[in-house]
Amino acid sequence: MVPRLRSVVSQLLVAPGNRVVVSQYHQAIPTSALFFSVSSLRILFGEMNAAVARAARGMPQFGKRVFLMSPPLFPVGLGPGIVQCPAGGGLVDGQSRQSRVSQDVLTVDHPFTFCGSEEFWIISADSGIHPSRAGHAQFAAALGRLVDQEGLMAPAP
Repeated sequence: MVPRLRSVVSQLLVAPGNRVVVSQYHQAIPTSALFFSVSSLRILFGEMNAAVARAARGMPQFGKRVFLMSPPLFPVGLGPGIVQCPAGGGLVDGQSRQSRVSQDVLTVDHPFTFCGSEEFWIISADSGIHPSRAGHAQFAAALGRLVDQEGLMAPAP
């Protein structure tokens, strides 16, 4: 994964003046993978994000023309966490923003500890991994913060 991502970024950098923002993945609990534990999926996404970070940070242009974006947390609705679920049940990573289908399964699998919501940042219609319009808005906000922080906005003509 690291060599391929570096290759793609290098190709994008061929054009002078290009700047590339490499984004890590959001935490998703895909409906197609619910036979894995949430802990296993968190490890899997953590490993993928570590590889993305290694690829970006290992580029000689990192911090100049290559930047790394961490997406916002897409809460699962389970612990460990520091957020008290409004419905009770203890400390979680936040009210779940997973797909409706994933939240339905998590409700059944963790009836006393799951913290669900009616806000879905992931669409249910496919695999339960792709962001919804609300999820894409979270990515856009994170990108906006990075653009502001790094001064990446091109000057107005």
